[in-house]
Amino acid sequence: MNHLLPILKQFCQLAKLQEPFVLATLLHKKGSTYRREGARMIIRRDGKISGLISGGCFEADLQLHARQVLESGDPLVIEYDLMNDDDLIWGMGAGCNGAILVLLQPMQSAQDYQPYCDLYQQLASGRSVWCLKRLDTTDDHHLEVSTQVFEDWAQLEVSVPREVLQKLPKESYKPAYQSHQSCHYYIERLQPATHLLIAGAGPDVMHLVQLALPLGWRITIMDHRPAFLDAYKALPVECIKTRPGAAKALLQDSHIDLAMVMSHHLETDEQYLKLLQALPITYIGLLGPAGRRNQMLKQLDLSLADFAGRLFSPVGIDMGAESPEEIALSIICEMKIVLAGTSGQSLREKQRGIHE
Repeated sequence: MNHLLPILKQFCQLAKLQEPFVLATLLHKKGSTYRREGARMIIRRDGKISGLISGGCFEADLQLHARQVLESGDPLVIEYDLMNDDDLIWGMGAGCNGAILVLLQPMQSAQDYQPYCDLYQQLASGRSVWCLKRLDTTDDHHLEVSTQVFEDWAQLEVSVPREVLQKLPKESYKPAYQSHQSCHYYIERLQPATHLLIAGAGPDVMHLVQLALPLGWRITIMDHRPAFLDAYKALPVECIKTRPGAAKALLQDSHIDLAMVMSHHLETDEQYLKLLQALPITYIGLLGPAGRRNQMLKQLDLSLADFAGRLFSPVGIDMGAESPEEIALSIICEMKIVLAGTSGQSLREKQRGIHE
């Protein structure tokens, strides 16, 4: 759900300015589509957008409908259906062979922009939540939408019919759009931003940071050299001046998904590697060749087996990376592959759908 954090952050900024806007949410999809359920987009009063629902196929039309939603103050559900190859609906001939259902909600100061500002704070602080949208159509065909946020499944159960929950396994984090009687329920599990810890603040770290920030990742940079950390203080990252020995107490209560060791100092990297090995981190990257890695492991009296497949060194994917920018790209790609649990193969090799 990293794509959601930048949207929610801008949401809160616009709310602070008391500016009315429209929040678009992709509720349901069929067939091949650019985005999946849960994709969101902000459409401002002047037509400017943040985020994408499609690859640009429907955004112009959504802007027109958003103007109508702001004027009326009423939410609206729109369906775009391109399942028919011969259907040149919307005048684009996109050929996507997919259909999407999009909800447009007016966001105004009268509703205090909630619960979304609170939702941003919860996700930014590292908490997972359940989000429920209930869509009701009244007798006079008026659409009413309510949005609620719950910290756990037990709270969600109270607000959703059993028949709907039975179709949504607790283990599933995939958004679900279900109908029951005259109501529609959109339910999704929202996860906090992926947390990337970078041990070292050398100039090559900047390339990694610049690629990770647009992904919505939370970034923490640790280094004992204040002059190195100064280069990152203007960016939306957390900078911590510390040595590896003191870092353990700072990281004890932090949930870290990814870690990258790249201080370019052998002894310092060894200490960070020893610290990270004991933490439940999915991906631990170590910059440098295999020989340097083996030397460090020997010094620490550790083996690759002690990391249970979590140590990636040499780090990155084999894409012919040479420059610092290309190396950073190969590392970010490998991290994303590990997080997604995919093979990283070319999509043209897949026999099934892109998202299957």
